[in-house]
Amino acid sequence: MKIRKSERWGKKVQLKNILWMISNMNIGALFSNNYYTMAFNLESVNNLAEACAIYEEAYEDATAFAEKWQITIEEINDLVLPELKEKIISLKEGMMDSFNYNCGRINEANMKLPWIDEEIQRLQSLKKSYQTEIERRKSWMKFCMESVWMDKAETDLNKLSFRTTEQVVVIDWTELPDEYLRIKKEPDKTKIKEAIKWGAQIDWCGIIQNHNLIIK
Repeated sequence: MKIRKSERWGKKVQLKNILWMISNMNIGALFSNNYYTMAFNLESVNNLAEACAIYEEAYEDATAFAEKWQITIEEINDLVLPELKEKIISLKEGMMDSFNYNCGRINEANMKLPWIDEEIQRLQSLKKSYQTEIERRKSWMKFCMESVWMDKAETDLNKLSFRTTEQVVVIDWTELPDEYLRIKKEPDKTKIKEAIKWGAQIDWCGIIQNHNLIIK
């Protein structure tokens, strides 16, 4: 099929626009060490992924690439591949700089996690001690007021009074009929995984593989 000149020109313009966008891409901003900046550069990441895909396509089969974009082999060798290769190299260098920084921050955060866990335990223990003190002092004041049939009291800081509430007390819940028990149901993922691996077909269940990043 003969391709019209206007269509061939449109293809070349489209490719040149893509290459111009890639050549003007700010690699430093793309892999900024600022977390929030990285979040706003997803479009640039997609553009760069497209650059890698175009480079691979042109490198693997220049003839097919030339026919697809209506350019010559010389244009591929002189324009497309050098432009993309230069940016991809810059990309990898920028990526490694960013990775070095981010790995350092991750290592720093990992070092702080045990201290944070210890601090959480310390604060939980401190909280519990304050709660115990509050209950003990309230119990003492309640005992004093009830001992002298006092319903209300007023200090310089607070007003004290009683409020009647109801509370259910269960001596032995194992002896209760099922109708008075609340049973929590949740999937047993270990058994589900084992059953699926043995060939069982379980509706609404499946096994997916996660691609997790490991930093050593």
